[in-house]
Amino acid sequence: MKKLHHVLMILALAGLMPTLTACDEILDAIDNPVVPSTPAPETVAIGGITINLPSGIADIPQMKPGETLQLSISVTPAGADNSAVNWLTSDATVASVSAQGLITALKAGKATITVESKTDKSVSAKLTIEIVEATTEEPGDDNTGGAAEEPGDDNTGGNTEEPTDDPTDDPADDPTDDINVNKEAVDQSKAESR
Repeated sequence: MKKLHHVLMILALAGLMPTLTACDEILDAIDNPVVPSTPAPETVAIGGITINLPSGIADIPQMKPGETLQLSISVTPAGADNSAVNWLTSDATVASVSAQGLITALKAGKATITVESKTDKSVSAKLTIEIVEATTEEPGDDNTGGAAEEPGDDNTGGNTEEPTDDPTDDPADDPTDDINVNKEAVDQSKAESR
């Protein structure tokens, strides 16, 4: 060890030390080569989202409780690397939306469905839907524009009953008889007052 120390001191004094350091760096580079890294490919970020409605659906879809509506989306640019999205609803009591964009109407009201990019929440699209209660038809609600037909309004002289073979059918229990009698009394009263 003493000899090595003496050799190094002699070399240092002789000005050869920088040469040895350079040789060590060269040998180190050979043992541990530096491989240049390849640049990462450029990612194409999602720039916009559009909600696509099925054909024949209005701009503000109306649904009834229990109905479903499948939405789809388009992203721009078409070659975006990560087009993963989140679907959200403004009111989960009115309408729910699945991770695939399936809306389920729950009760009457309005809800806004939002789809947003998972990588950039500022890239989103919204759609308002309206849930309406199912209506039941009322008498006269037959789209004819007229009022409900009264018993006896068929020009048969007030008798609207069809003959039946039902032995339990007691004419005395028929409430339409009272209506017909009352209508006849009203008609008679109108005629007398003229």
